[in-house]
Amino acid sequence: MSDQRSYGEFPVNGGLHDSLDMCWWLRPDRLEHDWKDVSEVANFIADYLAASAASTDELVLRQLRDSASYVVNELVENAVKYCADDFIQASSGADDDHWTFAISHGSPAETVAGLEEFLERLQASSAEELMIEQVERNFELGSESGSGLGLVTIIADHGAIMAWQIVPNGGRCMVHTAARLPTKPTFCDWNGAG
Repeated sequence: MSDQRSYGEFPVNGGLHDSLDMCWWLRPDRLEHDWKDVSEVANFIADYLAASAASTDELVLRQLRDSASYVVNELVENAVKYCADDFIQASSGADDDHWTFAISHGSPAETVAGLEEFLERLQASSAEELMIEQVERNFELGSESGSGLGLVTIIADHGAIMAWQIVPNGGRCMVHTAARLPTKPTFCDWNGAG
């Protein structure tokens, strides 16, 4: 593992944090014992973005807020589970078309190898196909740990666009993950019609 590698739909790197509205640092050792704290962080970020959103449609805002909370929760939980550092850098921001979330942390190279295998499978198939494959695989193995279902759900059920950059550094890698959540109802019927 000598060169940085990118996966996904848009460029992402550690500099993405500088372009977003809010940046914060998390201590994984304080979050790993109580997932409720991760949920509270996710809800805070989602509420902050919803309060500053341009839309006045209450149903659209509620859906965006719930999707944002899910996305942030999954990104933070994954970072906490796989982080080998004393910190996780996270950030979020909004423009007219997207809410963007970025998270960066160091991980052991062997852990990142499993992530890269999953990302290659994700690029080779649709999120929906990979979701079915992962559910079947989890059933056979009797485990959900490290399955990637959370990431696939971010894409398939919440319409997010995901990207990753992996920067090797000895036996560890810096992992930059980003998700862009569309702010316009393009991926499902949010109005309940039809």
